[in-house]
Amino acid sequence: MKKTSTAPPTPSVEHLPTIFRRIRSGDYRVPPFQRDFVWEEKQVLELLESVYRGFPIGSVLLWRVDRPVFKSVKKALVGFPSTDDRYPASFVLDGVQRLTSLYGVFNRDEVSEDDRFDIYFDLKSESFLHARDAKRADRTLPLHSIFHPRAFLEQQKSLASLSGSDFLLERAVNLLSVFQEYMVPVVSISERSATEVVNIFERINSTGVRLGVVDFMRALTWSDEFDLTAELDDLQAELEEHGFHFEDETLLKALGIIVGLPPLPDILLQLRDVSAKRLHDAVRTLRETLLKATRFVSREFGMATTEALPYEAQWLLLLTLVRGDVNLKRIADRLRYWFTASSFYEALKGRPDHALVRMIDELAAELKEGRGIPPPSKDIRSIELVTKRFLRGKATSVAYVQLLIRNQLFRDLPLANVPYEQFVPIIDRTALSDALGRHLSFARTIANVVYVPSELMRDWEGGIEHLERLREYNPDLLRAQFLTDRFMRQLKKGEVLQAILSRASAIRAAVEHLEGGEGAP
Repeated sequence: MKKTSTAPPTPSVEHLPTIFRRIRSGDYRVPPFQRDFVWEEKQVLELLESVYRGFPIGSVLLWRVDRPVFKSVKKALVGFPSTDDRYPASFVLDGVQRLTSLYGVFNRDEVSEDDRFDIYFDLKSESFLHARDAKRADRTLPLHSIFHPRAFLEQQKSLASLSGSDFLLERAVNLLSVFQEYMVPVVSISERSATEVVNIFERINSTGVRLGVVDFMRALTWSDEFDLTAELDDLQAELEEHGFHFEDETLLKALGIIVGLPPLPDILLQLRDVSAKRLHDAVRTLRETLLKATRFVSREFGMATTEALPYEAQWLLLLTLVRGDVNLKRIADRLRYWFTASSFYEALKGRPDHALVRMIDELAAELKEGRGIPPPSKDIRSIELVTKRFLRGKATSVAYVQLLIRNQLFRDLPLANVPYEQFVPIIDRTALSDALGRHLSFARTIANVVYVPSELMRDWEGGIEHLERLREYNPDLLRAQFLTDRFMRQLKKGEVLQAILSRASAIRAAVEHLEGGEGAP
């Protein structure tokens, strides 16, 4: 078994000029999984002010490598110079936006015409400002000149010809001294595998955009023949035409399934060893597999949207079955039950990746053999439906909507856009709080909402009178939503909690009935 490196991080401090030299030489590099420079002008100015005032700006985290680790290394980034590949090299894991800002500002003439780096220093007010705001040429100094001796000398000559030159020259020299002497904490890690670096990278807390395994894999698999970013973007665009959108990490895990890898971040790093041709073929197969899966979901759940299966593991199970040439039509009832129940009971919430992958493998094996599958744990009580908020995309709410679709509630509406805004409270928040004996800050709970057609929404106030009007308008609207005669009688007698609880029990029983239906396990 390969021994995991335990080499500790190496801390040090470096002056800004030293950091600039290492960036210019190619010793410090931007790894290809890092996003481009995204900071705005305000953030650049605030960083410069922090350095000038001697404030800490955070440490820089480097990954020291002695040989190539990526198929291709990003040649240039806005604010960073383009350099030849050289090893050993240090890839910047955390601090790219800060280093880019500082290098770009002080070396703008070398690396970029980006206006965000065109910064001046007002020698009198001791403030940093953009070139467009530097109205007084006799008191402002372009920062791209101060680390270049010839350019800085020319600026000093210009200042020496002005009134009050001694003061201005002193400020200019002090500015140079501050940035020359400023020291940045640098932490280097070495002798680490790509797997370990991904784990470290995912745990970094920074003020920038957090990156993860997908970004890393884009870099590890990129070549002139294969660009994971472009492939995923094209796949997303096609799926969105059908009403579906998946997170990039889900697509990456799905790609792993296609090539026979467990959908776990550390194992997916093995995609770096897959040839460009095989990756192309795998993406093509993934496209076909996803389209089959989305057609199945649209047909069986009446929801042409990703939220029909709100848990990633549900989609990965479905893709595993499609990839294994399992006849979905034959096991449709069992799948429909398991997906609806696992959403309703929130059975997959908070489970670790390894446990979910093991569950997917076990369920897929049972279904391939034509056997029944164990029901998910049933740990939601009826009273919880009285207090659980009804929200778009939340697992229990989605499962409830699927029950309503099965009850033919939305047969005249576009199912991809279930009108959540037309689900309104039956009784108001105060009445519900009183019935429960505790304060609630909302009334839109699963057991306390009713779908009201748009033509009746304007006058809706809730309560038994409006429910009676809804029944007169269309009695099927109430029956499809588990609003029984018993519920109406209890509500009319003021037995609010009993009424809402009886409805919650009916909703829960409908999910359990799926288990015992035709074709269920």
